[in-house]
Amino acid sequence: MVYQKERSSPQHYSYWLRGGRNGLGASSPAFFVLGLATLVIIIPLAQFMKYSPQRIGLKPYGESETAEDAQSPASATGGLSFAQSIKTGHFWLFGLILFCFFFSLQLIVAHIAPQATDIGISAATAAGIIAVIAGTGIIGKLLIGPIADKIGYRLSLSICLVGFTIALLGFLFAEGIWMFYLFAVIFGITYGGAITLPAAVAAELFGLKNLGVIYGAAMIFSALGMTLGPIIAGSIFDMTGNYSLAFLICVIISALSILLSLLLLRYKGKEKTHNL
Repeated sequence: MVYQKERSSPQHYSYWLRGGRNGLGASSPAFFVLGLATLVIIIPLAQFMKYSPQRIGLKPYGESETAEDAQSPASATGGLSFAQSIKTGHFWLFGLILFCFFFSLQLIVAHIAPQATDIGISAATAAGIIAVIAGTGIIGKLLIGPIADKIGYRLSLSICLVGFTIALLGFLFAEGIWMFYLFAVIFGITYGGAITLPAAVAAELFGLKNLGVIYGAAMIFSALGMTLGPIIAGSIFDMTGNYSLAFLICVIISALSILLSLLLLRYKGKEKTHNL
């Protein structure tokens, strides 16, 4: 559905770089509070986290005390080196999946509210749509853990990406308020699940020994996607006056992530990666 721009406003590309509709200056107090909370609360609490239960002589929650420990201290710290991991095809597959997912995710997060207001939905209602996405994202994060433990992390990721892409298709054709809310719920649940899984998928593929550096390198792909998605969508809006092409590209990129995640399912994990 094509919606023409009906108001004069700064170009979305430069507008986005300045921090959105209210500008960076209006947003900076909020970012200051978030940064301060991270510094004062999150970083100190992180120091109390343990690397793995086996390192302190414990078993993971839910594991029988009488069962043979399937992950010994040695296996808990095993895995590929960074140099070995980047020579495997599945590292690049994993990175491309992250790029596609975060490209689509950040594009929608940055532009769904402007799209809603462009078709006549009030700014307050548009903000409510974002709130629904955030709230249902929490539900998705809570649900995906037990599901992924039963069916596997990579399969769970594929399922989340399918639902995520369906929600994007819905946004592409959404006209009424109820449609935006409906697809916001689907989007939130599936994005919440998908965003929780990459670290577990990386551990499954590459092991734990060098997980930090491997996962950090893979997250470069996600950072690139998060950067390009909103900028490309804003530039398209500036050129065409609507979001139709931008949202269509978003759907295509997200569909590509599904195909890549299905390819990733064929890899057996770190115990087989030396032979790939």
